Amino acid sequence: MSNRLVLVFDVGTTNSAISTMKNGRLSEISIPGEGLQLPSAVFWSEGDAPKVGSNGFRSAFKNPECLHTHFKRRMYDEPGAPVYGGHTAIQLTGEIIRELIKIACKSDPEIQQHLDGSKPRNGLIICVTHPASYGIQQTDCLREAGQLAGIDIDHFMPEPAAAGYRLVEEYQHLIKQNDLIVIIDLGGGTTDCTVHKWSQGCLDTVVGATGDNFLGGDNITGVIFVHLAKQLKLPIEDCFDPHRGLNLAHPSLNTDKKRRLAIEIWRAAADLKQQLSTNEQASTFTSGRSGPEELTLTAATYDQLTEVFWQSFRTAISGMLGDSGLSFADINHVALAGGSAMARAILHHTAEVTGKPADEILISSSASHVVASGAAIACYRNENSDTHIGRGLGIQMAAGTNGSKYYTNKMIVPTNTIIKSTGEIYRSTGQRIISNGGTARLNIQIVEAKAGVQVPKAEPGIPSLLDDSEVNRLRKVVHDLDLPAGEHEVLVGFSISAGATHYQIAFENSQLEGVSGRLESESTSDDEESVQQPIDLAILLDISGSMKGVKLRNATIAIENVVNQTVGSDVRTAVVTFGHKTGLLSPFGTPQADIVKATKSLSAGGGTLMTEAIEIARDELRSQSSGAHKLAILVTDGYPNNPETAEAVATELKSDTELICFGIGESVDEGYLTRMATSPVHYFYTDDPQRIPALFAQILELYLS
Repeated sequence: MSNRLVLVFDVGTTNSAISTMKNGRLSEISIPGEGLQLPSAVFWSEGDAPKVGSNGFRSAFKNPECLHTHFKRRMYDEPGAPVYGGHTAIQLTGEIIRELIKIACKSDPEIQQHLDGSKPRNGLIICVTHPASYGIQQTDCLREAGQLAGIDIDHFMPEPAAAGYRLVEEYQHLIKQNDLIVIIDLGGGTTDCTVHKWSQGCLDTVVGATGDNFLGGDNITGVIFVHLAKQLKLPIEDCFDPHRGLNLAHPSLNTDKKRRLAIEIWRAAADLKQQLSTNEQASTFTSGRSGPEELTLTAATYDQLTEVFWQSFRTAISGMLGDSGLSFADINHVALAGGSAMARAILHHTAEVTGKPADEILISSSASHVVASGAAIACYRNENSDTHIGRGLGIQMAAGTNGSKYYTNKMIVPTNTIIKSTGEIYRSTGQRIISNGGTARLNIQIVEAKAGVQVPKAEPGIPSLLDDSEVNRLRKVVHDLDLPAGEHEVLVGFSISAGATHYQIAFENSQLEGVSGRLESESTSDDEESVQQPIDLAILLDISGSMKGVKLRNATIAIENVVNQTVGSDVRTAVVTFGHKTGLLSPFGTPQADIVKATKSLSAGGGTLMTEAIEIARDELRSQSSGAHKLAILVTDGYPNNPETAEAVATELKSDTELICFGIGESVDEGYLTRMATSPVHYFYTDDPQRIPALFAQILELYLS
């Protein structure tokens, strides 16, 4: 469509880019003072306007705690969860988009005209790209971020799929009809792997949403940074956080000079990394203790430093084909995309895993802009290029009120599948309703499997789609159906468009009337009883020495989120700590602000005095009203000092309290905590401290509903 103007924002973990497509001409927009990429950094101090990009880094010299980076990785948290300094990932992303809009409008006044109403808004197509693993929650967060920035986003597109369109454009002399293309998108913060078929001018996704959401080029820069800091004998290497990048608020950077030096060394590390993509030795200069100092790095040292990174990279890409039935022998082309696609050794490792010769692996001529420009090409040619990651969308039906039974273990869209948001309906037989006759209440739960979840195969009579800890609950609806006695085969389907999930349930070979609807809110039907039993929730928080740092920080964020979200509800919260300070931190009835203040002041130290904590929680719960449901959540990264005693006290607690155990990190004894919990499904675990708030919120959603 030659009269369309397409504007694409590639909002990256570490850098963001802009591309446009107009009158058949592709433009990569340069960002004043930055080049082709804007650092995805926001400096936001209280009472001041946010500053983004390099301006944000410069402003962080005096107030480093106000600099926020890598917040894109936090889109998997609960949408309202604060990231750093009380700001959410949505708000911070909105500031990046706001800055990109300003730059785009200055670059092309016609964009401003479409946005201010001088020209029709439908003449401008705005697309935002995202990691392949994003689901409905994350794209909804991006949509909200755009609205905060003052725009409505028309399309979303997975980054590797977008990159694929640019790669096809560049290598059209090699790519033939129905060729299968593996795309490995190694960005600054994520590794995405997808498989596509090139057919009739479109990339149809065969496999999507594999890779590693916390592995990117910044991890390489980080290990080089640590090496350089040691080489310069500067005790600042700990300010590199594998999940957050360069942490200027780290205690080791306690002066302006040290913060400036850390930024300088970080940029030197990135420079050396880039040089080594084509050379055997690299050198750069940075400020030393007594003046400019030359830093060098050889290819051999680089390979040694990055060995662990490449092991993780190989693991991420080796599993991309999963249960698709494909092997790498079936793949026609392997392509690399993303800002780190030129990194040294990437060709070697990709070739070894995929079996494709290194000199045949496709790489875009514009690695840093391949995603933004590819999305512009796709949207310009096809207005229905919008896509969504299904990641195992399915439906679950609960037992009916009249004793009817439902066979419900069915995934309608396979895991790791990208589907187009064009209203298409996915249908499947295999659902069974065994009715006793008369009216049956049908409770429908639409669920979305998390990235990487292996969906268990269905067994007749087992009504479990997935373990509840492995899904994101999307929506719940209730219908009353008049079903004749007997067994009924069911067709179930849904589609995704305009940010909503549409569902359909029909009956095969039957005149029975089905049901359908559009799910836009989490409210249930008016005819569903909604009597909420009061809940007394006791949180037992491990503050022993091993919880120091990111574990304790994210655990306290999780508790703060719980307190804020249960204000005005029938949930009352108490907090018990165990470690160097073991006791009742906040009894039931403590005001919300006081609980938050108390948890923020916590520090880690001491041993794992779990027995004492369970006893305190037991006594506090039993002192409350007998009419409330009693729930306790034990959060720990270790093993108790007296395991037998702790288990005995937990058994006593469980006589009238539901006990959930939440293990963190590699040191937990999963078998022990599983026995400690009320049942195996009451045990949860994460090895990534950054995921504590999100998983904690999901646990509460399961057990407070």
